[in-house]
Amino acid sequence: MAGKERPVLVAIITAMGVIIAALITSGYLRRNSAAEREDTLERRIQYLEAELKRRDESTSAEAKKPTEVPGKPLGGSEDQTPGDQQQPVNLGELANKLAEAKKIDILASGRSARGAIAENAMKEYVFVGSGNAPLLFTLEQPSKHFWAEVDILDSQEVTLVRGEGFYNLKNEISFTPPKNGAYIIKLRGTRGFGDYLIEMTPLIEGTSK
Repeated sequence: MAGKERPVLVAIITAMGVIIAALITSGYLRRNSAAEREDTLERRIQYLEAELKRRDESTSAEAKKPTEVPGKPLGGSEDQTPGDQQQPVNLGELANKLAEAKKIDILASGRSARGAIAENAMKEYVFVGSGNAPLLFTLEQPSKHFWAEVDILDSQEVTLVRGEGFYNLKNEISFTPPKNGAYIIKLRGTRGFGDYLIEMTPLIEGTSK
């Protein structure tokens, strides 16, 4: 009886060993698979955190870049006061200040001025000019009693036109201002004396005779 039961017991033990081994192996695999999933999840979380940080830094860097404005160089300070910024020039005010400083009259566009001049005497007028906008000065004397020369200077008294003649009953002198600003026209008597009339007008097509 005992001899017959031994093979059965061996078979049962073998089967149980296989089952136990399978259970152990299955448990190990499950544990190993769970650990791998956890490790993979952790690595993915770390990757997403790094990517989010990189995007935040990129967005912050873009926000700090100065905005380009037409006509304004990059790199300007944002906290400039109005006094630091260039203000538009008031040409009329500039001409008034120059006329007051030199104690001379202003010659307005389209208006004439009268005066008298003699040999070695000078007469000056301040006028306003716009860059690349030609002007025409008309100078007249009722009779040819004197000669004079005409100079044109900028507001710093740098001569731009020198020695234009004023000898005839009517003389015309053209001048193109290099930029917007206040200018000076100067009459210098070189011979005789007499009265004169001076007028400034924009030089347009058909003005010249």
